[in-house]
Amino acid sequence: MLIMFRLAELRAVRRSALSLLALALLLAGCGGVRANVEVGDSPAQPAGAGGDPAAEQAPAEVLEVKPLPGYLAADFRVKDVFTGEVITLSDLKGTPVFLNFWATWCPPCKDEMPEMEEFHQQMGDEVRVVAVSGDPSDSPQKIAAFAEAMGLTFSVAHDGGSAARAYRVTGLPTSFFIDADGVIQVRYMGQLSLEQMKEYAELASNPAEDQADSEEPADADEPAEPADPAEAAEPAGSAEPEESADP
Repeated sequence: MLIMFRLAELRAVRRSALSLLALALLLAGCGGVRANVEVGDSPAQPAGAGGDPAAEQAPAEVLEVKPLPGYLAADFRVKDVFTGEVITLSDLKGTPVFLNFWATWCPPCKDEMPEMEEFHQQMGDEVRVVAVSGDPSDSPQKIAAFAEAMGLTFSVAHDGGSAARAYRVTGLPTSFFIDADGVIQVRYMGQLSLEQMKEYAELASNPAEDQADSEEPADADEPAEPADPAEAAEPAGSAEPEESADP
């Protein structure tokens, strides 16, 4: 009986240690991480994305699920803290999604929220904004009170941290821009400006056209807060087309 009690005690300590470690990683990432953007340049992008032969050999239906640009986004199941609506990525298929991970105690997250609200007001139903708490210790009531005080009208949700784990979030805020087919086009760690939100939403709204015809994104490597600029990847297929040979 004593051995069984000790084993149960050790398991409880282990679970607590893991939870504290996860929280420590998020705390370390919040505000202290260099802003970093990854744009869809993976060789696993869907067919026809920018005319890359490697991409054309990888049909969208066989893409792997990974939290990286060019891969399918993991499905999530979160609950809106205001309406109680259960939101899943699969239900949002056909609409680009701006998925943001944040926490009530994260200063850059709080600073980013007014810009997100402005983005939501301007974009309306064209892009679905879903802000999910990345901290399992944040209660739905605390999240709702925070969102109400900020005057947020987009979807603010809670799921106990499952989505943050599935998307391998290690710092807050972290955002994903997912296209209508469920493919991640942009992953950004750090505070976003309204201009960046619009730019990355455009990539998610028109991935094939943007990757085939767009020029290098302007200011994609400039974070919204003072920090060393991160090197932004140029969207796939942005190279100039070859000139035809003279007859």
